[in-house]
Amino acid sequence: MHRRFLTVSLACLISLATSACLDKQGRIEQKLLEFGLPAATAQCMARPLASDLSVGQLKQLGALVSAVGKRNGPGGMDVLLHQLGRMDDPEIPLVVGRAALKCTFAR
Repeated sequence: MHRRFLTVSLACLISLATSACLDKQGRIEQKLLEFGLPAATAQCMARPLASDLSVGQLKQLGALVSAVGKRNGPGGMDVLLHQLGRMDDPEIPLVVGRAALKCTFAR
């Protein structure tokens, strides 16, 4: 886990010059906004999600957010966290939950 974090961090630092990390963060933020999260929460959560989740995990999260949003209309954090608990990858709900908690108390 620690090694993967270092690898991802290094990749983001290198990509920062070409703004790839910022683009990824922006796409995550936009997806959270489309789901119905407040702008400040979506912006706050986008950074840790972009840095702590792999591309594959982000795709899973994006698919879940899209599916839940289409079925239930704009959702809230409680709907998102409830659905995350059903995912096969236990790291995704942990990262999202940690980011949500941090961003809730950061305001």
